[in-house]
Amino acid sequence: MAQSCPHCAAPLPDTWDAFCGSCRNPLPETEAAQPTGAADVVTEPGATQPAEPHTDDPTARFWQTLTEITPRPTVTRVLVAINLVIFGLMGASGLSLNQPSPAELLKWGADFGPSTLNGEWWRALTCMFVHIGILHILMNMWVLSATGPLVERMLGNAGFLVAYLVSGLGGSLASLWLNPGVVSAGASGAVFGIYGALLGLLQRQRTSIPPAALTGLKNSGLGFLAYNVFFGLTQPNIDLAAHAGGFVTGFLCGLVLSRPFTPAGVAARPTRNFVTGFGGFVVITVGLTLLSLAPPKIVLIDRELERCEELDKRARHFIRTGHERLSRGDLDGKAFAETIERSLLPEWREARTRLAALRGTSSHDDAHLTLVLDYMQLCEEEWTLYAEAVRTGDDRKAQEAANKHKLADALVDKIRTR
Repeated sequence: MAQSCPHCAAPLPDTWDAFCGSCRNPLPETEAAQPTGAADVVTEPGATQPAEPHTDDPTARFWQTLTEITPRPTVTRVLVAINLVIFGLMGASGLSLNQPSPAELLKWGADFGPSTLNGEWWRALTCMFVHIGILHILMNMWVLSATGPLVERMLGNAGFLVAYLVSGLGGSLASLWLNPGVVSAGASGAVFGIYGALLGLLQRQRTSIPPAALTGLKNSGLGFLAYNVFFGLTQPNIDLAAHAGGFVTGFLCGLVLSRPFTPAGVAARPTRNFVTGFGGFVVITVGLTLLSLAPPKIVLIDRELERCEELDKRARHFIRTGHERLSRGDLDGKAFAETIERSLLPEWREARTRLAALRGTSSHDDAHLTLVLDYMQLCEEEWTLYAEAVRTGDDRKAQEAANKHKLADALVDKIRTR
């Protein structure tokens, strides 16, 4: 009766191998023994013993060495579990499992330049565990499950965790630098980093890794690449900058973390892990700080829009309360008009000038900015006419101001629907 792997239930071939050919997990001695029907070696009349294993197989020796120095890929399994649990919680909260909105993703910690670079720095980390739909998380977790165990055994559990997190943060930093206006989420940057780390390992340990040991990664790697290329070309908000940033960061991590698969190499892992983790943290922190001090235009636009919104609230409150006091007769019209012209309008014009200088980020941002700037222009005209009407008692000016007010309110509805 044919034997099967106790880990993945795949049938075992009629040849000795200490590792399953499908999942590459080590087989217990009782299950890696000579399969039923294999030839016996006769040592003396009436006595037999199992044939010796093929110890000359470099791939089997390689996997045996990795399993000895890193027995279990625990970190890979924990990362997959965390991502799945968070996605399940997102779904349980009512978030769409197929195409969640940017607003929903932001509530769960997605990365977004105007938020991340405006004090919410933690989004650069949390975005790695938030996914944009079920296909997104299934693809990322499939590739992580296929690639992670090999790379984790090559780097060690702690080294793999360092490479994963630093790569993900590197992808977030690249996204904030090149695509600050995109709501970015997913483990893709970190997963690309694992492939980058593998490439870095191959550069340093090319003579220690049999090519056959990497054969199983081809399908998952090609599938992952095809998925990301397809969506990158067909979907407008795919963050290719995060993918590239994660890959490059992972490659650098792989170069630093790479050590021979020997007892001496394993003993040197903690130092390498600390250097890589601490160095990566410092570089990324400095990068985030510099971007916060000199943010991209989209971040400046968001900040300026918030300032304009606050100024708009104060201005309208000032006009409304002033009008009520004029109606009661406890405010002089000329003094009120001078306050509008000397205090309110100059500050409003300065805000509009600053916002107008930020045009050119993208066609979408320009369209939104144009509406806001048109609104601010109408408000300026309204308050100028209102001040003249209050000073002179001109009803025609008052009516013109009321018409400007209606046009401005109509633009507010358009701005809110964008």
